[in-house]
Amino acid sequence: MKNYIYECENIDPLQTTVKSNCNSILFVNQGLTTMYVNGFPLQSGGTLELSGQADEIDNTNYQISWGTSAGPLFVWRKRYS
Repeated sequence: MKNYIYECENIDPLQTTVKSNCNSILFVNQGLTTMYVNGFPLQSGGTLELSGQADEIDNTNYQISWGTSAGPLFVWRKRYS
């Protein structure tokens, strides 16, 4: 069994890439408009979780884009320690 930690990051609206390097990642759109994760629409208040099996690491660089205005985006990562 591996130990893990959860990290939360508030993504800057000027940022266009989010690196995962984790087992599980959760995007939380707290903005007022739809934003996009690798082209997938994430509505205001919506969440998108992508998780792997035990011991897997996701190394994706997720492309972030905003609709009509940028708003708060929070990213939670589950990382092995």
